Amino acid sequence: MQEIRNLFKNDLEESLLLAHSLSAMLSLGQVQIAEIISKNLDSGSKYIIPSCNQSDFYLAVLHQTSYGDILGTYCAHPGAVEEMIHARLIQRWYEFLSQVFEKILDDHFSGISNYNKRVSIEIDLKFLTDTKENLVTNLKERSVESFRFLKAKEQVKKIETLLDHKIPGELGQSINKHITVRNIFQHNKGVVRDDDLNFLGLQGNGITIFHSSTNPLLVKPGEKIILTFYELLKVGHDLCQAATFLIP
Repeated sequence: MQEIRNLFKNDLEESLLLAHSLSAMLSLGQVQIAEIISKNLDSGSKYIIPSCNQSDFYLAVLHQTSYGDILGTYCAHPGAVEEMIHARLIQRWYEFLSQVFEKILDDHFSGISNYNKRVSIEIDLKFLTDTKENLVTNLKERSVESFRFLKAKEQVKKIETLLDHKIPGELGQSINKHITVRNIFQHNKGVVRDDDLNFLGLQGNGITIFHSSTNPLLVKPGEKIILTFYELLKVGHDLCQAATFLIP
């Protein structure tokens, strides 16, 4: 179990380093592109591939755009890089929970470790395909598949019961917020809805997002969330803590 936890933490750190690297590279690139534009308004970038026809060899342009459009598009989408890394962090959390659950099943059927027996899983027995040779393998696969379709809260609750370790309430609520933010970007382009607040028990309030190391911002219904690297650090910290509580 500790190996799963440690690998999870390493992956979170790698994702945060990637976010930091991309942010720094984009900032430097923004300055350089602005300098190029100041010298040549018609400058731009293009993707090309070598191609040929019956009589000639040439470079085919797949896509091209001006540096002015590149700079304008980048500035019009603040937090775009952070949004991608945020989704990556949350997806890794789901993968971590599935890996823990699968390890519990492996240990249980192997007789290596005893986990909390109060948990039950309802899985169909398929007479067409299930035999004494593959029954355990099939049950494990269906159990993991069923687990992955559970809502995030239900996944965590099942893991907590099996491991007999709990994530503290405030930390759990913070993780629910991070997952909700990911869902807001997936389903509503980052704009907060009343239903999002109701789900988090924040009716009439807003979702707190860190815009600097000491400056949390309250994003209310109808307003768009702009993610920053500081918010990513908060997500990574919370997920690392939660993994440690589940697997000390």
